[in-house]
Amino acid sequence: MNTFVIDKEALKKGWGAEGQFWFSFLDYTVIEDFTLALFTVPEHMDNEEFFELHDIIPYFNVKRYELAKQYVLSLNNKKISEKFENLEDKDIVEYFWKYYNAYPALFENFEEYQNKFILEKAENWCRDNKINYTVEL
Repeated sequence: MNTFVIDKEALKKGWGAEGQFWFSFLDYTVIEDFTLALFTVPEHMDNEEFFELHDIIPYFNVKRYELAKQYVLSLNNKKISEKFENLEDKDIVEYFWKYYNAYPALFENFEEYQNKFILEKAENWCRDNKINYTVEL
């Protein structure tokens, strides 16, 4: 039985652009989108059918605004949370870094939170897709 190894490199790829990385069930590897361009999709098949045929699924992806929003919520600081409530996703990251620089004491645990967040995302993605995995950090 194949086992996917969640290591620093695997987590780093989770920060890639959406659709940049893909997972192959054939050999339990992560492949980059430019590799897929080497395949020829038959005319009678759409991309989804092609990916299904080759056992390829999108790799997990961490959106920076999700991380920022979740971290702000974890602070349990009503005043700061309210500032982020009505922001559009595209504005959250910019606002986050402004607060990060203005209130460093509130963000001293951010790096630890970020590491846990991305690992949890990777593990949930593996479970959701029934991928046997191990963590080696």
